[in-house]
This record gives sequence, structure tokens and C-alpha cells, in this order.
Amino acid sequence: SGGYTSIFLIINASVAPALRGRTNGLAMALSSFFKAGGPTLGAVLFAWSLSTDLGPPFDVTFSFGAAAIAMLLVMLAGRRALPPSHAPAGYLEGQQRADELK
Repeated sequence: SGGYTSIFLIINASVAPALRGRTNGLAMALSSFFKAGGPTLGAVLFAWSLSTDLGPPFDVTFSFGAAAIAMLLVMLAGRRALPPSHAPAGYLEGQQRADELK
């Protein structure tokens, strides 16, 4: 999808060329893990919310609220991790680190 393409473009623009292979491998592994685990966890939460006799917020809307909270936490974590400018943070430091690993 367009979202994953955008994310990988940002990753490639933010990482020193010598570290792109490792970074893309880690990003793809995490992406695959969450693509497998997300729907499974969502289905379990949704099934639980249908079967419970608890009232709001643990009724049928619980899984949607949990997803909204998770997205909010990811947004806040991403905002905290990004530098204040648009320049790739750590680009030169990453290149120096890559040179040390050679």
C-alpha cells in the first residue's frame, strides 16, 4: 500500500547508505510481525467484547477504542522520536558507525 511505500522511503532517506540493508531488513521484519499479530489480536479483542456482559466501554466498541489508543501512542512515540527539523537526524553519525563496522 501507499503507507508502507512512504514509510520505507522515509527510512531510506534517513539512514546512511551503508546501514540501509540492515535497517530495511529490520523494518520489513517488524512490519511482517505486526501484519500477522495485529489482526489476530484485533480479532481476539473483538470476539471478547462480543461475548462479555460488561457494559461500556467493554462492549462491542472496546476493540475500536483499543485500536484508537494504540494509534495515538504510536503517533506520540513517532513525534517524540523525530527531530525538530526536516534534516535526516544522525545521517553523518550513522555513516561513521557504518565505517567503524567495516
